[in-house]
Amino acid sequence: EARGGVVLPERLGLHWERGGEPQRARPHLRRAALEAARRQEALRSIDLAERAGLAPGTLSPAVAVEHEDLLFEMSSSYATVGRYDDAEAILTALCDGAEDAGAPELRRKAQVRLSQARYVRRGLEGVDEASLEDAAARLRDGEYRGRARYVLGAIAKVRGDLDRAEACFREADREFEACNLQGMHASALDQLGSVFLRRGRWREAEALYA
Repeated sequence: EARGGVVLPERLGLHWERGGEPQRARPHLRRAALEAARRQEALRSIDLAERAGLAPGTLSPAVAVEHEDLLFEMSSSYATVGRYDDAEAILTALCDGAEDAGAPELRRKAQVRLSQARYVRRGLEGVDEASLEDAAARLRDGEYRGRARYVLGAIAKVRGDLDRAEACFREADREFEACNLQGMHASALDQLGSVFLRRGRWREAEALYA
């Protein structure tokens, strides 16, 4: 399959695979995996990435750092299909690789995603709050500052600290709006609405849910 006379990366990867040259296939398969993940085709993206040599069980930290954009997407793909351990393994490899490479921005981003993944699965167990606070204060990437604040808000809500929860969700929402991340923006507003309901602020909650 081609678009506008350009051969698609998945087709190029398959060509080299069939020709017995997996190393030449891998760059094309990685590109195809990234495109599939961004289209939310989780199973297809997983198949392509693993054929490209980026399987969670064999992924070294050094290799992980070379492919950070794809691997952040792949962690979401694995979670989507219920392979949560594989999603966490990828994020752990990114954390370790960033630490080894002296890449603090990447390390903070990977720690945020890892804490987020662990919170979704197990609540407070395994969440590194200190790293979330550090990320929220020091990351340059607005999306990930927002992600960090979002998880901190969720933690505060579970603990009953509704003042802090509200502040964190508001800060997260500002970051998501600035980055035009509509899905995350909607999720932050939903959390704010939940906080308002717990505080008896019915009209404010109703305005968010309307």
